[in-house]
Amino acid sequence: MDAKQMMIDRIQKDYQRKIKLFEKIEPPKDVVLVGDSMVAYLNPSLYNLLDITLQGIAGDTTKGVKERLDLIYRLHPKKVILSIGSNDLVILNETPKKVAENILSLAYEIEKETHAKVYVVSMTPVIRDHDISNPLYISNRTNEMLEEINTILSQTLNHNVFIDLYNDLLDENYNLNPTYSTDGIHLNQKGYEIYTKYIKDILSK
Repeated sequence: MDAKQMMIDRIQKDYQRKIKLFEKIEPPKDVVLVGDSMVAYLNPSLYNLLDITLQGIAGDTTKGVKERLDLIYRLHPKKVILSIGSNDLVILNETPKKVAENILSLAYEIEKETHAKVYVVSMTPVIRDHDISNPLYISNRTNEMLEEINTILSQTLNHNVFIDLYNDLLDENYNLNPTYSTDGIHLNQKGYEIYTKYIKDILSK
């Protein structure tokens, strides 16, 4: 079994474990942040985000979120924030255009079913070939692909619901600034300070 397949198997086990935890969340919850590792690794207590419900699963994709939409609906949220999509490039082998379509489909479906206001967080950049970079996690995703997804989202969504933090995380070479990351893709505390600033803006509206 190669390293990528081992990672996928690990993700699937974590997915099932997290689903059981999400099933125990008592409704109603006004604000739900749904996504992949960007959400799963966020510690809300560090950033005064205790009024938000997190449903993040490391390695998750838009397909995985689609399969757990009922866990969002049952909470009767007023606002839903989607932070998902980058892993579609690696796990599902999707094109950037298809990833953007997957994200938009999720957003429209959640809005239709819950009547909540749905926000979409942009893809975040990566940094390849750096001392901190983990090639397995970054895999074949590139900043060009991630920017293409963001461009489609920004051209389709109202600017009030598209949360574009991509540029805020870049260094002078237009890669993910290594001071904001642990491994070239995931954020450290400084990176999350930028990420959560946008989340707090949503909560204040």
